[in-house]
Amino acid sequence: MSASKTVTSSASAVSTSSGRSTPSKLVNGATRNGSAAAGNGSTGTAKGKRRSKYRHVAAYHSELRHSSLSRETSVVPSFLGFRNLMVIVLVAMNLRLIIENFMKYGVLICIKCHDYRKQDVVLGSILFALVPCHLFLAYIIELVAAQQSKKTVGRQKKDLSTEEREREQQAFRSTWRYTAFFHTVNATLCLAVTSFVVYFYINHPGIGTISVFIWLLSAQYAAPVLRNSIDKIAVMDIASILERVMKLSTISLVIWLAGFFALFQSLLNALAEVMRFGDREFYTDWWNSPSLGAYWRSWNRPVYLFMKRHVFSPLVGRGWSPFAASFMVFSLSAVLHEMLVGIPTHNLIGVAFAGMMFQLPLIAVTAPFEKVNDALGKIVGNSIFWVSFCLVGQPLGALLYFFAWQAKYGSVSKIHV
Repeated sequence: MSASKTVTSSASAVSTSSGRSTPSKLVNGATRNGSAAAGNGSTGTAKGKRRSKYRHVAAYHSELRHSSLSRETSVVPSFLGFRNLMVIVLVAMNLRLIIENFMKYGVLICIKCHDYRKQDVVLGSILFALVPCHLFLAYIIELVAAQQSKKTVGRQKKDLSTEEREREQQAFRSTWRYTAFFHTVNATLCLAVTSFVVYFYINHPGIGTISVFIWLLSAQYAAPVLRNSIDKIAVMDIASILERVMKLSTISLVIWLAGFFALFQSLLNALAEVMRFGDREFYTDWWNSPSLGAYWRSWNRPVYLFMKRHVFSPLVGRGWSPFAASFMVFSLSAVLHEMLVGIPTHNLIGVAFAGMMFQLPLIAVTAPFEKVNDALGKIVGNSIFWVSFCLVGQPLGALLYFFAWQAKYGSVSKIHV
């Protein structure tokens, strides 16, 4: 009998609370009833306690709602937590690799342990000290050319005859020819002398590293992976080579990003500050590039603008097709990249040259992704850029040049003796 009275009183309490608060659309029964109780302060604390006591019997599932990850949802959820999770996982995985490297190899950073010759250090220091000299020579050439041009322009402003005016114009053109000639000789001598000394007189390929952080990463993490890859490359174990490329890709990416920040952000901005150079757009957001072409236009802006002005545009102006002009630009860049890598390692094997020339078909493949308006297309193009450039290209090139060095001077050459 008491049980039936309790049920009856409970039902009457619910009907009373629902009668006093009749919302048109319930979102959360407990919240609605609680707000109604707060609004009727004159009903007293007893009714408020009774209303909160039976809050659990209100209907919660009273309207149509969709899951946050469903396509039908009207509110786009934030994935900031997943991004934080990925960062934490990335840090944890790399921390595990650091601990594993320390447990397996210990501390490999030792300046005295490397085979640096005194001649390498002396010649390398002299070459670094001579690098700014061609800049001062270029400044002197420009200063002399400006003085000559100023005199020529001043004489042209005077009332001269046609013959004298043609003579002044010819002198003006000859001044610029001499200027271009001396600039060419200056740049060629700087490149030729440096390349000759590095290739024939400096034995160690590490001389010239300006970033201590890059050297530490290379000595502690990249060197063991490269050394362990020698026997795999010698027997052409494809599966093991791919595994080494994947393992080396992480450290090569970190070294590459550190080199980018050291050169383009720190060194060039410091040089621009000293020289009071205002245009400091040395790069743009190349990391968001939807194609390889967009990457090369935004990665190294000074070199890109130089090539466009002095190689690409003159060739197009003389009737070359844009593709042929681009082919010539990348051919010249490929030669310079091969010299940049092959001369310090004493191995001009053409890997850097082939890697640069392979950019042309990749640019053609990823060009459509740059033009699409869909965000997915740009993501695909950006992913192709990262995979081809950092996951495959750089670590594979490092492995091949390291193997060529070892085959010429290191352990691989001793095996075949």
